[in-house]
This record gives sequence, C-alpha cells and structure tokens, in this order.
Amino acid sequence: MRATRKKLTLLSGALAACVVLFLVLMLTGRGQPEEASGSSYYFTNYSSPEALLAVSVENAGGSIVLAQAGGTYRALTDSPVQGDEAKIAAFFESVCYLPLSRMVEDAAASDSQYGLTEPQATILIQDVSQGGAMFLLGGAVPGGEGVYTCLAGDERVFVMGTAYAELFLGSVERFLDLSLYPSLEGSALANLTGVEVRRDGETAYRLRQAAASGSTVYFALEAPWQLLLGAEPVKSALLTPLRQLEGVSVLEGGPEDYGLTAESDSLCLSYRDGTAVTVLAGKRDGENTPVTAEGSGVVLSVPTASLAFMDAPAEEVMGRVLLRLNINDIKALTLNQHTYEIESGAGQLRVTRDGEPCDAAVFQNTVFSALNHISAGGPCEDAAGTELLRLHITTNVAGEAIEMVFRQMDGRRCAVEINGQTAVWCDLAAAGALLDAAD
Repeated sequence: MRATRKKLTLLSGALAACVVLFLVLMLTGRGQPEEASGSSYYFTNYSSPEALLAVSVENAGGSIVLAQAGGTYRALTDSPVQGDEAKIAAFFESVCYLPLSRMVEDAAASDSQYGLTEPQATILIQDVSQGGAMFLLGGAVPGGEGVYTCLAGDERVFVMGTAYAELFLGSVERFLDLSLYPSLEGSALANLTGVEVRRDGETAYRLRQAAASGSTVYFALEAPWQLLLGAEPVKSALLTPLRQLEGVSVLEGGPEDYGLTAESDSLCLSYRDGTAVTVLAGKRDGENTPVTAEGSGVVLSVPTASLAFMDAPAEEVMGRVLLRLNINDIKALTLNQHTYEIESGAGQLRVTRDGEPCDAAVFQNTVFSALNHISAGGPCEDAAGTELLRLHITTNVAGEAIEMVFRQMDGRRCAVEINGQTAVWCDLAAAGALLDAAD
C-alpha cells in the first residue's frame, strides 16, 4: 500500500516523538508497571494497534524503529529495503498486551545475574497519548519459564513469558520486506503466467500457465518437453516453494560482490501484465545462498534448502509421475484403437467405450487409476523399440491435449514420447494396466 504525503508526514512526526520519549525515559525511567487484578503485572494493555504510535527495538541483531499513522505501517532503518507493512502490523497487534508472569522477590536489576546490566534487548513503546514504556530483556530464567525483564531505571525484576519475549529477540530484519517478487498467495497466483529455471546457462525447465480459476491454476511444461501438468504436483513441487521463498537478511555489498551476473543460475517469473522478474542465485553450497532480483541492487541471504526447486529435474516438477489429472480434467481418452469419453455433471460420472456405455466405477479403478500411477523413472534420449501403446487425451483444460507413445526398451522398461518428444522412461509393469485396457 502506498502512503500518502500526509501519512508520511505523520509517520515522520511519530518517529521524532519516539526519539524524544526514548531520551526522556532513558533519563527518568518509568515508575511502576501497570498492575492487573491479583498480583500480576503488564507493561502494555492497549485495546488496538491504532493506540500505538511507535516501537523501537534494539537487540544483538540490530536496531529498528517501527511506526504507524492512520493504519499505515513503516520502518525506520538504514537497510536499503523497505519495511513489510503486513509483518509490522502483526507485530503491533502482538505487543498491544504484554503481561508479566511474576515479580522476582528480593531481586535487583543491577545484579548482573539477571542479565539486565547487559540486556539482550532494549524496547521502547510509545502510544498516541505520549505515554508508553521502555523496558529491558535480560537473561533466560532457569527452567525455561521466560526471560528476566525490568523497566528502564527500575530496580525491580520481573519475568516475561518466552512467547512474549521472543517478539523482541529475533533479527530486526524480519520486519523488512525481504521478498524477491510479488506475492503468489491466493488468487494472485493467477497473475503468474510463466516460470523458467536456468542452470549452467541452459533452461532446466520452463512452464506456462494453461488455465486459471480462482486459486486453482494449471501449468504446462514447455521445456524440456511439452506436457499439461495436474494442479497438485506442480503445486507441491514448485508453487509452494515459490510462495515461501524470501530472504532472511540483507547482505552488504552489491550483486557483483557475490558473483551474481546474467550468467548465474536464475529463476524468471512472468506476469499477466507483461512484466517479468528475474532472480539470480549464487552457488548453493552452504546453509544460505546469496540471491538478488535482477536490477534491484540488493542481495539477500536465502536458506539454500528453500532453493531446492532450482536444482530439481523436470520429472520432479511433474511429481515423478507421467500424469496426475483429475477425472474432471479429461474429456476423452484413446488407448490404441479404443476411445473412452467422459462426462460429469450433477454429481454423476458417465463413461462410454467406443460409443458404448462403460461402468464408471470400473473405469476409475482400472484405466484412470493406472493412468495416474505411472512413475517417471528418469530422462530418456533413445525411443527406439517396439511401440506398445499410443495414448491420446483430450482435456477440459483450455483445450489442452496430451499424446504419449510407449516403446519397449528392454524387459522391464518403456521409453515414453510426450507430445512427439522422447522424454522419460517408466517401468514396463507400471504401464501394464493401460496395456491391458488397450487390448
């Protein structure tokens, strides 16, 4: 969301006021934490995030000031990337109420055993009424109960539960927008029209959007061969990793400092509006990998494990099976000389074989089941051999069609041509049910 000039002015004022309050509280402290019913205490107890003006967090991972005005959330930091409004808004929601588990009897914050003389974190919270709190987080309480804490300038020691303390102990860069491209969550996925992964200067695989309906999107391989993919395999093998891919920190220096050039391994995402984002990835030989969105000038550290899809073969994107279509995706299926036609409606499935009625349950449990359970063993370059089966599928997905030819390679394997291209091999026994149905 783009902030208006007025909102940005308000945010600047909020940050300035935050600095002033920080200095005041540093000098004077705050007399008492609020006391709830019974003997419990809390540092904050606001009805909504809109009551908060700014939050400053300083810990071992750095420092950051977060502020809001009129529902617009921003971060003040020396990082070259902007704050993530959604993450900051969620953080403000979380810190509205900060209860304390208990007060530590006969303890003093100046006693180094509580870790408050060299705190893990210093936090300042300012509200719109110019009130707030400044507190410190010290060492962990033995037994895992929480973390020692105190108000700045106050000798009393309290315990803050671990779940609340951890809000302030993580890297402050988690509040930044460390995404590499526009979100693919929900219906936004329909805007993604193409995906290409390049390795060692060559296309490892390329997909194009075949059809979209809400959050259900069908993609088809374009390289290394052409094949309509079912929604589920590409979702688990590629789309889920793409949705989750983001940096964990900003690295110093530019792309050239990490060898990130146009020759690097890359991921290119194309969008419905004609735009494209190319992500360049460095060598994936450590826990984290340097990554940049081409043209951004910013390098992010990304968990190497989350880039595994860039090293996957095309068979992995297929889900390691030749086909995994929904029964409603198929309009007609031809196995050698026999043609099955499928109609579904009003919760019923009607199947014919060569124009004659066919038991739908039998079709599903034999032909259709076998169709979706043929594993792709690996790439294959040689399609020489006796033709055993020719399969043609007319789908209900944007008129896409699939043609496969199975040729016997040896006593246990078949070579599979997909839409005219030699592609993979499969186990001869796995294709047995289809071979039987073709007789």
